[in-house]
Amino acid sequence: MADTLIEFIDQMKEWTSPPPLNSDSFYDVGDGKIQLTRNSKDQYFLHIKEGNVYSGDGNLVIARNRVSPFSELEVLPDTCLNVSKLITFLNTNATVDGTFRMMKHGKLYVRGATVLNFNNDSAFTIEDDVALIIEEGSAINISGTFNIHASKF
Repeated sequence: MADTLIEFIDQMKEWTSPPPLNSDSFYDVGDGKIQLTRNSKDQYFLHIKEGNVYSGDGNLVIARNRVSPFSELEVLPDTCLNVSKLITFLNTNATVDGTFRMMKHGKLYVRGATVLNFNNDSAFTIEDDVALIIEEGSAINISGTFNIHASKF
């Protein structure tokens, strides 16, 4: 079992027979659960289903291309995606109904024509010393709670 999503991606590279197209599969990652929906030969829709899931050391990429196995992201209610280091969204969409937490020294890159939607019951939490980089043509829409925990501005 992988402790983080980055570790899980490394394990995916060793799969000899991936799940069938248009199928859902479920995995334990750390103290949480994820669901993958295989939507093409090389890409999956990533759902954070239960508990707390950590991105891990490195750059977790969510992109509609062959750079990443994850084409889209959904964080379901009562779950949390904790970004430890770096997360990049590229030409994709993400929906957050749970908690999206940028941990201390974390970085969020939103590139291409990406839209991140934080719905009414969501929480976007930013801890101290976090970098948010949103390129022109991309957007973050926050309808839920926006928490900033900073020691100085």
